[in-house]
Amino acid sequence: MLIQFLCMLFPPITAVVLRNRFKKEKRGAFRNLIEYLIFALIINSIVVFIISILLGYEINNLRNFKIQFAALYIFLSIILTVIVVFLTCSIRIKAELNTVELHNMTSLKLIMKNAVTALLLSASFVIWFSTIWILNNFGLVTPEKLIFQMNVPLKGTDINFIKSYVLECIVTSVLLLIFCMVIINVRWKNRLIIKVGVFSKSFGIPFSPHIFFKKFSVAVAGIFLTTGIVNFAVSMDIRGFYNFTFNNSQSIQQNFVDTKNVKLEFPKEKRNVIYILLESMEVTYMSKESGGSQPADLIPELTELAGDNISFRNSKLGGAYQLPGTGWTIAAMVSQTAGIPLRIPIGDNSYGRYGSFLPGALTLGEILENQGYNQTLMVGSDADFGGRKDLFTQHGNFKVLDYFTAIKDNVIEEGYKVWWGFEDNILYEYAKDELLNLSQQDKPFNFTILTVDTHHVGGYVCSMCQHKHDYSFPNVLSCASRQVSNFINWIKAQDFYENTTIVIAGDHLSMETKFFEDLDENYTRTTYNAFLNSAITRHDQRVREFSTLDMFPTILASMGVTIDGDRLGLGTNLFSQQPTLLEKYGFDKVTEELNKSSHFYNNRFLLSN
Repeated sequence: MLIQFLCMLFPPITAVVLRNRFKKEKRGAFRNLIEYLIFALIINSIVVFIISILLGYEINNLRNFKIQFAALYIFLSIILTVIVVFLTCSIRIKAELNTVELHNMTSLKLIMKNAVTALLLSASFVIWFSTIWILNNFGLVTPEKLIFQMNVPLKGTDINFIKSYVLECIVTSVLLLIFCMVIINVRWKNRLIIKVGVFSKSFGIPFSPHIFFKKFSVAVAGIFLTTGIVNFAVSMDIRGFYNFTFNNSQSIQQNFVDTKNVKLEFPKEKRNVIYILLESMEVTYMSKESGGSQPADLIPELTELAGDNISFRNSKLGGAYQLPGTGWTIAAMVSQTAGIPLRIPIGDNSYGRYGSFLPGALTLGEILENQGYNQTLMVGSDADFGGRKDLFTQHGNFKVLDYFTAIKDNVIEEGYKVWWGFEDNILYEYAKDELLNLSQQDKPFNFTILTVDTHHVGGYVCSMCQHKHDYSFPNVLSCASRQVSNFINWIKAQDFYENTTIVIAGDHLSMETKFFEDLDENYTRTTYNAFLNSAITRHDQRVREFSTLDMFPTILASMGVTIDGDRLGLGTNLFSQQPTLLEKYGFDKVTEELNKSSHFYNNRFLLSN
């Protein structure tokens, strides 16, 4: 600690003494103290930047402050001290205000100039604020996610998201634009003259806001717009867009197994399946002892369910890696029920073409439909959002229950709406009624339910949430865990449970950026999974490297279905000995290839009849 203190104390004192010696000035103690503090801030800030950022030392680690480190610190400080003393002794800066003569600009020219400036500034403000808003609300944005969201309609979107964007981006941009245009058109009567003296020579630099903005407002606005576009391109991964558009990969074609050509053998007594997709549910929320990142477990009930049943993992408990094309809800649904990512080529909006959603894909829903299953999809929001209704009605003829059917079925009152539609505690009660209805039919059933309370931003704090944390999101996570556990306990008490497999899975990684700000950079986030009452047991307890693509064949296997070759789409049956794509090629390689364009994917799944 003493060495650290001396390192930071010595150079500024030297600077003050040398400066007084060179300038031959006698100053009071107070003035010397102020000057010392300024030198201390400047010199130590620059040295810390050089040592920590450029040279890679850990400044906050006191063990690094050994003799060699102290010598390096003092050496750099002395060099900077000499430079600072030289500059402060040789350069003199003084500012004066003088009256400036104003010249009028013709009305038409002024209007045209203001119009161009306002257009450039408004565009730049919207781009800057939109970039910040996207990163704050969605975290890392991938090309396929952004392209998909630009192509799908806004129907079903949470109105708070739209309000947030309008307020933080549009309204803020308009107010800032008005402020800037007022400043630009104010007729300043004075100009600032900065007089700079270097040794014996001196010169003045005049500056008048009126003259400056009159001459350069368009240029400044253009520069601001350009930097905004560059920042947006970097933040949105412009290189990824290039690969996604032009760099064709053979990876999907080489590793794809056509489900249509695979023999699937169902058990004589077909099992029901309840597939619970938990919005943004991660292993990250567990305690460190269980494989998560938290000091205390935020989802203890889900941790217990995973530990007491089958949960495929890459370390301790959990979880599946998230690959490109699987990182938002509808993409997660596609990946987990079809074994392929969701992709849309730039410039070729095949989503929704001819009213078809991935016409070339074969999904879990279609397989079970062909086996005589009754199928229901239940969500607590508008099922049209993101194409969810299209996916499940076109691939499996699902009965879809959502916000609007809940009103029709008197589950909620007309006009009732919170969050994205209605909260999960109502959703689970709605689900119980539907499960009892399905269980009374003479066919096996597939009931798929998607929760919503844990959606970003902040999640929805319902009446069942306990307020144990200052930040709302952990409270929502804990509440979601309890509700799932209660729902599972209810299912176990029903007669149909004996012949029912339950699959619980996080749909994708959370976009709640605030929650992960302090996450250890070496921690790898994965999605949650648990298989209850599986038809087969897991004899191989080895750690698996897998992604959400592998859920497709694994769900079928958990229902007692024998899969010839144990692979479907790009997924691998995790109950088998077959290697997954990640185990075969590694996460980085698979990610790199899936980030590229795929002509095979476009022709096979998007344009297929």
